[in-house]
Amino acid sequence: MRASSFAPPTRSSSAGGGPGGEATGLARVLGRLRGDAVFPWILAAVASMVIVLLVLFTAYMVRAAAPAIGRYGFGFLSGTTWDPGRSLFGILPHIYGTLMTAAIAMVLGVPVSLGIAIFLAELAPKALRVPLSFLVELLAAVPSVVFGLWALFLLRPVMLSTVEPFLARTLGFLPFFQGPISPLNVLTAGTVLAIMIIPTVTATSREVILAAPKEAKEAAYALGATRWEVVRRVILPHVRSGIFGAAILGLGRAVGETMAVTMVIGNTPHIAASLFQPGYTMASVLANEFNEATGSLHVAALIEVGLVLFAVALLINGGARLVLAGAALRRGRVARPRPWRQSLGASVGRLNPLTTPRRRRAFDRFMTGVMGACVIVALVPLASILFEVIARGGGAVNLDFLTRLPAAAGESGGGIGNAILGSLIVVGMACLIGVPLGVGAGVYVAEYGSRNAIGKAVRLLNDVLTEFPSIVIGIFVYVTVVVAMNHFSAIAGSIALAIIMLPIIARTTEESLRLVPNEVREAGLALGIAKWKATFRITLPSAKGGIITGVMLSVARAMGETAPLLFTVLGGTFWFSGLDQPTAAMPLTIYNYAISPYPDWNAKAWGAAFVLLIIVLSLNIAVRFITGDRRWRRYRR
Repeated sequence: MRASSFAPPTRSSSAGGGPGGEATGLARVLGRLRGDAVFPWILAAVASMVIVLLVLFTAYMVRAAAPAIGRYGFGFLSGTTWDPGRSLFGILPHIYGTLMTAAIAMVLGVPVSLGIAIFLAELAPKALRVPLSFLVELLAAVPSVVFGLWALFLLRPVMLSTVEPFLARTLGFLPFFQGPISPLNVLTAGTVLAIMIIPTVTATSREVILAAPKEAKEAAYALGATRWEVVRRVILPHVRSGIFGAAILGLGRAVGETMAVTMVIGNTPHIAASLFQPGYTMASVLANEFNEATGSLHVAALIEVGLVLFAVALLINGGARLVLAGAALRRGRVARPRPWRQSLGASVGRLNPLTTPRRRRAFDRFMTGVMGACVIVALVPLASILFEVIARGGGAVNLDFLTRLPAAAGESGGGIGNAILGSLIVVGMACLIGVPLGVGAGVYVAEYGSRNAIGKAVRLLNDVLTEFPSIVIGIFVYVTVVVAMNHFSAIAGSIALAIIMLPIIARTTEESLRLVPNEVREAGLALGIAKWKATFRITLPSAKGGIITGVMLSVARAMGETAPLLFTVLGGTFWFSGLDQPTAAMPLTIYNYAISPYPDWNAKAWGAAFVLLIIVLSLNIAVRFITGDRRWRRYRR
């Protein structure tokens, strides 16, 4: 049928039926052939922007960090002194702080995430699966600067007055829980990270659990297994590699987090066994010192920190995606042996013969309750964040607050009108840059490059960049754009946010196009339409709902980003004055107000957080309603 779209018209169908008509028909066929020959190359060039970006990341950051690399060598990684005044730079304390906070997040967050995934996929009543999963996913929609604000004013006092003294009394024999308790410390930072990685690990784990073979589960039920026995003995052994990949994705998220950690970790570069002591991470030192660095060697050292963080994040996220891809490939092999067929009866048969069916059912109900409690554990922080933002920030919002410039420190009144306007302009410009590139990349991977090397590489790198530390993107744009322009600007911030939006739009566009039935494409080709025209006129309109969803998700992500704006737009207390000038933004305003010593500014931080959260959550809720029917069918299967 595809070949029919390239068949030359017959004499009777040509204009006039004569030689002139034949020439016209031939011209049309040649035009279609030229379009189909050129269009894939244009899309390949657009899709390859992801590969080009990673190459440029490496090249520009290595060049910018060259002075520090040449002077300190490997001592930069093993040194324990960070003293810009004496030009001594060693990041071992920052590496240690990054690994410790990430480890705490994994220990606390991964078991809860796995419990949520099991409950939502297998144990929860079907009527609750969609709403509960949506509420858990809302955690991912909360901007990291709002998490930091909540952790600084709500979580930190609870940890300081209740949790950490309890740990010191009960587990004080361990070196991790000894010594004086600092108000800002590693344990608090790791705890907020654990909450932040729950949506990432939960979503990926749920996907792999839902992909477990249905016939294996049904066979286990036929042998008399309870739901928990099916989960433990059939599902988890089958999907363990996918769950491992989900955990590694969570690790990548924890390693690259910046704003929330910076606000509660204490930012002290030293190595201590006690989790009650302050620490420093690679991301937080970049956020704290980059804009205030004066010497060229200090700047080069900070860029080298970003380069190390870039390499670590690339290794973790790339490895996780490869593990997940390998797990999906193994699940998709039709001819592979099915070891569960031989071991299923033995697995169920290994149940203790002294365990009565009543006890097994009771244990099944107990484990269902435990998995359900994991959902509650995740929803408590979300409820607390929403309640505090509404209670503390809702009262501060009025017309003056939304339209006026900020007041001076210590003065009452003022607003965030400049920050709202700056965010809308920067994100709008990012959409103009990122949406065409993201849609083009998604079209290429779905329609032309699904089986070639470029398409596979672009898909993998899109997945990697989706969870990439945004602060590294901010440094890259600083090195390439801000330095070239010799000042901060709104356009630099737009470019940074466009890079963040690009993989989200590309991935959702690809998935949406794959949902379009092949019959729709073939019908267009059968009518003699060139493939590139059929893509624009038929396939893309058929997938527009999913593409719009991806754009809305990327806008919500960009609206809440803080770290890349630290290095690009700078912020300020003035109105927007041009794309080539610095500008204010809501996430930056929240961060600056939250860490200030003035109570009035702290109150305004909650008001700005209220406005930002309303915008971001509204976009995510709108996406939920757009995709609601499809998601419902997915969870009802």
